[in-house]
Amino acid sequence: MNPKPRSNKPVTQFACREFVKCHRRVSGELYESRLESTSIKCQTEDPVKSIKAYLFDREILSVILVNSEAVSIRLNFDGNISADGRPSGLLVERLNGLLDQLGIVGMRPMGVRLFRNRDTGDFYLGKGDDCILIGRDYAKSVLITPSAVKLLIQDINIEVMCPLLEYA
Repeated sequence: MNPKPRSNKPVTQFACREFVKCHRRVSGELYESRLESTSIKCQTEDPVKSIKAYLFDREILSVILVNSEAVSIRLNFDGNISADGRPSGLLVERLNGLLDQLGIVGMRPMGVRLFRNRDTGDFYLGKGDDCILIGRDYAKSVLITPSAVKLLIQDINIEVMCPLLEYA
């Protein structure tokens, strides 16, 4: 299966293709690929594989797999927050493309995205009503529990963990 990225932005398409290449790699050597502001890095040391995406050299996505199964998905927004305290448009574009790719390969439910509430202008990560607020004064780093059928999101940049949000 060679999934086609949803985004029409060439650099986001590049990031999605490189993510799939890393997901399929079995070699133990470090793999790195870059196009403009975006880079993808992969390291495999059996049985653990790490795939990371960077925007302007700041990590925005980290996926850890053990024996080819995702055990951790972390998204980072800090460093790519605009002056108004919201995620930058470029960050939203890259992460939404990569989130789509995570859904295609079965690491999280389809349809999970970064989206803007039209009434408040705030940004959220999630699907429908099951989401978490993202921004300078809100979550800057989150964990998504890998699952193709259930969405679990946890804010990891505060000392007291917020409750997990579930989508079934």
